[in-house]
Amino acid sequence: MNTLSTTLLGAVFAVLAVFFAAPMVAGGSTNICKDVEAHNVQTAASAIAGNDSGTMYSVINSIGQAGATGDIERYEQRSAHPHIPLVVSCTVAFWRSL
Repeated sequence: MNTLSTTLLGAVFAVLAVFFAAPMVAGGSTNICKDVEAHNVQTAASAIAGNDSGTMYSVINSIGQAGATGDIERYEQRSAHPHIPLVVSCTVAFWRSL
């Protein structure tokens, strides 16, 4: 392999690593579907409370996070994209939600 091929291969690997690692780092776990669901709960709590701080937001977010297991997101992704691996579809869902 020449230097250009090695550089391109390294760049592709780095982009893929960031693509899959960023949702896990942001969510704090290795379950990407759970991280997406937790992010969706935070977004919904913020929309309901009108901001992302205060008692109302904290209560809604806490209740939602207690139920955020990733099962709902896995079901939605499996239904919407039956031929794509869950890790890929959940990762794409995370990036779309930003």
